[in-house]
Amino acid sequence: MRIQEGEIWGVILAAGDGTRLAAVTVDASGRTVPKQYCALAGASTLLEQTVTRLSAIVPRQRILCVVAEAHRRHWQEGVAGLPTENIVVQPENRGTATGLLLPLLEIARRDPMARVIVSPADHFVADERRLTLALLEALSAIEGPEDRLLLLGIAPDAPVGD
Repeated sequence: MRIQEGEIWGVILAAGDGTRLAAVTVDASGRTVPKQYCALAGASTLLEQTVTRLSAIVPRQRILCVVAEAHRRHWQEGVAGLPTENIVVQPENRGTATGLLLPLLEIARRDPMARVIVSPADHFVADERRLTLALLEALSAIEGPEDRLLLLGIAPDAPVGD
């Protein structure tokens, strides 16, 4: 499939180690499981929910997912619907900047005029429809090749402790 320039792409950041919630995100044997590989509500993991969320806006051929090699047993099933060449495997988690740079370089190689949605894989979204509409509205604000950055945020409803 040939990809035209200026398409919408998605990047999923899923290489984090999940250290802040390590005490509560454990498997049956007591090993820590990074939050993005847990199912907090329903049967789907947060990673699987993120893939589904972006797939409502972006074809899976244009979704890249950054994962860490150390978590392979956790992410393999969650990214099964994405093309193999769209899975960016880091030898280890090297932080958000590296996790974002690698897929952006690959997207720039494939589609220099791409518009990109970046989504962490460890966020729970209660109202998927509302978020999808917000993402579509943000994308409509990006019309041309000018450099633009749009950041969507959600007002917190409670403080978050470390």
